[in-house]
Amino acid sequence: MLQSYSEERSHPEDLLEAYALNALDPEEEARVDSHVDLCDNCQTELNRWQLTASMLGVAVEPEAAPSSLRARVLNGIPTPPRVRRNDYRRLIPQLPKFSLGNWAVPATATVVLVVLGFSIFLNLRVMSQVEEVTVQSATVTAQLNEAITQNQQLRLVNETLENRLEQSEVLGIELIDGMRKMHALSYMSAHPDTLPVVLRPAAGGEGEQQGMLLVGYGGRQALLMVANMVQSAVPTPYQVWLEKDGVRLSAGKLHVDSSGWGTLNFTPPEPMFKYDSVDLTMPMADSTTPEQEQLVLTSRLPSAGLLR
Repeated sequence: MLQSYSEERSHPEDLLEAYALNALDPEEEARVDSHVDLCDNCQTELNRWQLTASMLGVAVEPEAAPSSLRARVLNGIPTPPRVRRNDYRRLIPQLPKFSLGNWAVPATATVVLVVLGFSIFLNLRVMSQVEEVTVQSATVTAQLNEAITQNQQLRLVNETLENRLEQSEVLGIELIDGMRKMHALSYMSAHPDTLPVVLRPAAGGEGEQQGMLLVGYGGRQALLMVANMVQSAVPTPYQVWLEKDGVRLSAGKLHVDSSGWGTLNFTPPEPMFKYDSVDLTMPMADSTTPEQEQLVLTSRLPSAGLLR
């Protein structure tokens, strides 16, 4: 046993050499380890002794051991008993040998079935969507047709209302014109200065045509009324003329209704008493001048001197 040392802060210098040669028992080796971990000086000294111990092996020339020593050492090593190993392979069930040909056909069939099933699913899904789109398209088409029908009905109603409005406007204009004529007729008939002039059929004329010309306001206003006038197949207005010194001046066109009645209120450029006569003519077929028109009613006009 090597000499021990005190644990009281003493340096185990006498144990460092034995430590470098691995000649200490475990307890002393543990003490040296715990000390050199805390002491740099002893660690340095230990490193120096370990370097010296490592050089001892190369300080002498190596010699080969005798062959008899090698044989004795090998023979002295006991041979371990042979342990019989259990054959566990017989406990494992034998699996069928794997063959690519045995697995290829079932795998291919499975893949085909999966692809076929997926294709059928997609076809059914697409057919369902197509049917839904078809139903929606039919619904939209029906709604569109209904909207077109309603639009056509509204257009017809609108056209009917427009026609009625135009008719109402025409009737309103005719009514206003008739009221004005009635007002003028009433006023001129009641006024004491109004001069009535009777228009008679022209020479050689036939029929019951009648005409009355009311002249008022000193000859500056005139109202012509006719009755029992003949209306042609194509409604054509009569022409009213004021004649002076053989020259005719148009006073306007007179329209008659289906009963042959018509009125015309006009204002002559000059007082009526300065004209020689008033004529009512009807255009003949293909007539282009007043000479080609048929004289229907006529009357001489009194002069201003005769009125006095």
